[in-house]
Amino acid sequence: MKNRCVIFGLLFYCLTLSFRAGKLLTEHSLERQSYHGTVKMSKKKIDILKTATLLFAHKGFRQTSMAELSRLSEAAEGTIFYYFKSKENLLVVVLETARNAIIDAFENGMSDQTSLSGIDRIEALLAFYLDLTEHMQEAFLILHRHFPYEKAEANSLCREYLASIYSCVLDHLEAALIKGRED
Repeated sequence: MKNRCVIFGLLFYCLTLSFRAGKLLTEHSLERQSYHGTVKMSKKKIDILKTATLLFAHKGFRQTSMAELSRLSEAAEGTIFYYFKSKENLLVVVLETARNAIIDAFENGMSDQTSLSGIDRIEALLAFYLDLTEHMQEAFLILHRHFPYEKAEANSLCREYLASIYSCVLDHLEAALIKGRED
């Protein structure tokens, strides 16, 4: 697992440099992150979740108050706690939603890349990842902050969701590297 984290760290570093330099373009187009998933949510719960995602992404977990979330989502604090029980549980649901959206996007967006050469698959993966970060900005801003990893130390669901996201990306990268060795 430690080697996979190092590989992901290097991949992320390269992606960040490439993104900043504007070197990679993609033909993929993705829709905005879906909050509906397979579980039916009320409009109010979706609004709270979207607002919490925005606040956590831009202000962080500690700096996001439930009063501000209530005001911006136009939901009473009692309603927020009815749906999510606690601020930490809300973060877990935000991470779960991000995980589901990211993994679904990878399964749908990278499924047609299996016939490519190893290097072409890596290029497609990098381009896809960058496109995904653009279309799911808030989810990736949260993933690149420190607080989800602090919470993951004590919360097994946070840890599971984060590991699922990174494993998804690394699985695709490893498949491309294996294909590259075969080429």
